[in-house]
Amino acid sequence: IDSNTVAFCAYGGLEMNTGTNDLKVQHNTFYNNGVDQIDLGISDTLYANITFRNNLLFSTHPDQLTLILNLFNGASFNTMGSFDSNYYCRPLLEPKGVNTGGYSHGQNWSFPYSDGGIIFYHPTKHFYSLDKWKMLSNLDLNTTSTPLPVQDIGKIRFEFNPTKLNKTISLGNHKYK
Repeated sequence: IDSNTVAFCAYGGLEMNTGTNDLKVQHNTFYNNGVDQIDLGISDTLYANITFRNNLLFSTHPDQLTLILNLFNGASFNTMGSFDSNYYCRPLLEPKGVNTGGYSHGQNWSFPYSDGGIIFYHPTKHFYSLDKWKMLSNLDLNTTSTPLPVQDIGKIRFEFNPTKLNKTISLGNHKYK
């Protein structure tokens, strides 16, 4: 899965269920997808071996998640593969130091989940901010979060080219603070 743009999906940008294995997910942009940008289920019934690099996971709302990870059947961080050099961005709420067990608002997706950008489901449900995720998993060590937090969603600009033709997009002379 290489060099794609996935945006505005009702639930998630990419969902890979249990048994996902021997897969490269690289150079993709996942933008403003419903609940999460990526939902990944990993099982040791098939060796996971996932390469997840140079992707941009961009949540435009403070309750959107960047990443959901589910480990099943004894899978562990060691079998997941290589996760690194990505961007996990939540510019309206980029939390730090989050390690929250369970759902703080009840297990209902209609509630906002601003506990952290990453949910990890094994053995219990935990929300993590990127800094805590790196420390726990020893993955995504060169992955970064939002380079410039914003307070107004109107300051976020998303441009893409849905054609195979070259396209020039003027960025103007805007100066955002």
